[in-house]
Amino acid sequence: MGTEPIVESQTGSYRYEAIVRISETIAACREPEEMATTLASEIGKFLHFDHLYFVVLKENSTEIEYLLWGKSPIPMPDLPMQELPTWAAINSRDPQHTPDWDAEERFPRFREYAKKIRLGSSIRVPLITPHRPLGVFGIIRDTVNPFSEEEISFLGLIGRVVAFALDDGLNLRRAQHQNDQLQLLLNLTNRITSNLELRDLLRAVAGCKMQPRRNSGYSPSISRMEKGSSRKSCSLGQAQLSRKP
Repeated sequence: MGTEPIVESQTGSYRYEAIVRISETIAACREPEEMATTLASEIGKFLHFDHLYFVVLKENSTEIEYLLWGKSPIPMPDLPMQELPTWAAINSRDPQHTPDWDAEERFPRFREYAKKIRLGSSIRVPLITPHRPLGVFGIIRDTVNPFSEEEISFLGLIGRVVAFALDDGLNLRRAQHQNDQLQLLLNLTNRITSNLELRDLLRAVAGCKMQPRRNSGYSPSISRMEKGSSRKSCSLGQAQLSRKP
């Protein structure tokens, strides 16, 4: 496949129609992983690239919550978030373009890694919503083929669409997870309650078995005591009679 820009050859109306179509397509995705692969497929109709990824950070944190690859995953370097191009894109809130990683000076440690695995050109588009910055979606070319201004603008618009769709998907996933946790807790509570009721029932049944039967008017323990007392009285009377002169 050629590496010449595709977006530049399209009219503005056609590009915006493409954005609407991409918006509708990714909105139908149920999982972030599906959204990443779908977006890679849709953007591939307009741009040549070799890798596409999402990075989503935990809220108010530098810790990665999701790293999703839509096309051709590659290993990520073990570097602090502050030294990654992702962090700079999130803080700038504008697309960050690296025309040639061999000549990039902003991220020295990542540049060494990029040169090692032979990355060419890349762009990082921040995913921002009114609530918070989510992360970045990035596109990488293995060869040096800088993105044009037209392509960068196009991807920036797609980034806005992706941010809202991804935020909705993540919120839905979190809500489902919370509902699953609540349902698990409810099931556990019901089981504990059922076991307690069964235990109480068994104790009540056992207690009933130990209690005397009052409806018959008969008490075995009292009967035995009365019989024992009669025997003792009889023996005592006999002994007293035998002692009389």
